[in-house]
This record gives sequence, structure tokens and C-alpha cells, in this order.
Amino acid sequence: MPHIAKWQILDQAVAVRKRLLRAGFLPIPAIGKKILLDNWSDIVATEGEIDTWFSRYPDATNTGVLTRTTPAIDLDVYDPDVAAELETLLFDMIGTRAAVRFGQPPKRAILFRTDKSFKKIVTPTFVSPTQKANRVEVLGDGQQIIVHGIHPETGKAYSWHGGEPGDVTRANLPVLTEAMAHDFIERATAVMDAAGWIRKVDKPQGNGQAAAGTANEFDAIYGERERKFALAALEGRAHELEIMAPNSGRNDALNKAAFRLGTMVARNWIDRAEVENRLMACGLRPYRRRWGARDPCNIGVRPHQWRATAAPGSR
Repeated sequence: MPHIAKWQILDQAVAVRKRLLRAGFLPIPAIGKKILLDNWSDIVATEGEIDTWFSRYPDATNTGVLTRTTPAIDLDVYDPDVAAELETLLFDMIGTRAAVRFGQPPKRAILFRTDKSFKKIVTPTFVSPTQKANRVEVLGDGQQIIVHGIHPETGKAYSWHGGEPGDVTRANLPVLTEAMAHDFIERATAVMDAAGWIRKVDKPQGNGQAAAGTANEFDAIYGERERKFALAALEGRAHELEIMAPNSGRNDALNKAAFRLGTMVARNWIDRAEVENRLMACGLRPYRRRWGARDPCNIGVRPHQWRATAAPGSR
């Protein structure tokens, strides 16, 4: 691979920033993920100012955009299945797909546009079984996201799937309002709760009580909403299983669905009988031979005791 001189990298960065500016974005130079400019969150660059960054910030070869007018949903999630589930949930919610940025997969970020800026919104931090800290953020006024350059940890270039900012104009990004952002954060929180991940609890306050936002408080406030979420999840998983052909991985899909739904049963978001009856209605049967009549379904504890029969209508 031929060596690329620093000035060539900077020259390319200048071209990228001008293309972003013309496409309606607010570009800024970055060293890795760090921004050196004073009062950078308020900058509205011009092409002339972008030219000066070439010599003023020779180590700033990455390029970010301010999320004041282009909020970004940052899925800072290390589990590939949960990250993909959150992406699907987001696109189902907004009704369209959008460009997705990868820097350190399976983590990913999605850009939007808004006409009314809002501050950052974030889920609690969840610790997964791999001991990774996971959370979802909506970056807004006062933040930025790197859109071009080299990821400081992987050493690889950021990549975009579905279009890259600059080629895609700001006007063509899907809209994200503050209300939609709050809605998605609540749903993302429910997904990570349902995965059985552990919330990192804030340090106790002076009176020895835990800070607001614990799991029990969350359940008390959002119980009805989470039942609706669980019912939607059950119907969605059941429909996916119903349309799967025999020998197409139904058993594996069923095991994953039973485990995920079982965590919702354990949190009292949905009744166990509802889950069992719905799965059986779509052609699935308890696998009694392995566990016997003692507890043939036991969803969420032993998810592999279910097996798929022939798909409905295919017998």
C-alpha cells in the first residue's frame, strides 16, 4: 500500500469538510474524537475558515459534525444481537431506514435532522454478561459525532452503510424530534432491561438511599408501557416464527425468542400463559421429552425446552 503524506490526508479532510458544509452540515476538525477549537459547539464554519484549519490544526485529520441540527442516535452497545435489535426498533419507529455509521462494530450511530435543537438524552448504563458497559445516547445541542477519518481504537476508517453524509444532504436525513428521541430512549432502555442486563446504580446519596432511576422505580413508573412493549415483542417474534419455513433455523430462532420473552415474564411485564399460548398458537410445542412434565415451558430459565413443529399450513 503506497504511503500517503500528511498533507494529502489533510487536503482530503478539507475537501470532505467543504462537501459536508455544502450539504447542510456543520463540520469541525478533530484529532481522533477530540475537538481543539474554542467554543466549538457554537461554530458555524465557512469555507474560508475550513481552509485555515489545514495549517492551524495539522494533526486534526478526522472530521466531525455538530449534532445541534443533525442529532445522532449512538448505539454504544457491544452485543451484536441487541445492537441489531435496537437498530431495527429505531427504523420501525421512524418508519424508514437511514445511513448507519460504524467505527467499532457492533456499536453504531445514525444521523437525523431537526428544526428545533434539544440537549443530549441518554439511557441508564447497563452491564451485560460480558461485563461491558452499554448505553444508548441521543447526541444533540452541545455534542458532535465523527463522520470521517480513522477510529482511534480500531485504527480503521469509519464506514457508512446506506449513504455517507456529504453525499447524503442534511435535507434528506429523516426527522428526529425531541419527543421521538425520548420515546426511543425509553424503548431502548426496555430492550436492555429485557435482555437481563444489570443497571449500574448511581452512588448512594448522603442519606444512604440509592439515587433515582433504579430498576424498581423504573418498573413502577413505566409498568403499563412495558406491558405494551412486551405484547408487541411477543406478537413480532411469533409472526417471524410463523412465516419461517421448516429447516430454516426455526428452533434456534425459537430458543432466542423464548429466552428474550422469558426475561419480560420474569419482570412481570407480561403473563407467562400469554407467551405460552401465543407460541403454541403459531405451531410450537413444549419439548416435554427433555424436561418432562415438571415444568415443560419454564420460559426465560431454560429456553431450549421448546421446539418448532411444522410451520402452520405446511403439514
